[in-house]
Amino acid sequence: PTPTWVFNEAGKIDAPILLYHRVENDVSMSRYQVSIPDFRAQMAALQDMGFTVITISHFLEALLDGSDLPEKPIVITFDDGHESVYQNAFPIMKDFGYPGVFYIVANRINDVQDFVNIAELKEMVAAGWEIGSHSYSHPDLTKDHNIAAKEIGQSKSDLEAALSTPILTFAYPFGTIDRFTANKVS
Repeated sequence: PTPTWVFNEAGKIDAPILLYHRVENDVSMSRYQVSIPDFRAQMAALQDMGFTVITISHFLEALLDGSDLPEKPIVITFDDGHESVYQNAFPIMKDFGYPGVFYIVANRINDVQDFVNIAELKEMVAAGWEIGSHSYSHPDLTKDHNIAAKEIGQSKSDLEAALSTPILTFAYPFGTIDRFTANKVS
């Protein structure tokens, strides 16, 4: 059945955000890797539980300005730009009709082994995925504020130039954030 969408007032959203790094192999072996069978089972479970996958842009629009949302929205994100996301997660999510959000380390997009390339990212964008920045080279930005402007700005500009799409969101490397870094990203 088609989910019922209702207007969500700005300020609060009840929506989980799932974060993945690698989707590969037949057995899950670490917190940063989920097996292909487990990932497919998780996507099926989301469908069975009535979740509707939305993009991070839609999530932010609803949070900041108010927007129509499905009854049970959820966002699915991936960090770092690992090739396994394109090879394994992307087709599974296509099977379910789910968009994803892929946070890319910009210095890895030009044919770096084990990471997605520009053509693959463009294919994902064409299929409804959003691409966000995960910095230029993946340092902990809270440990050296002197590199923040380059890491944040260069990543955004390189990704936008390569993909011809706006880069509107940022995932902090290692999940670390402080006031200075947040202000630079803003």
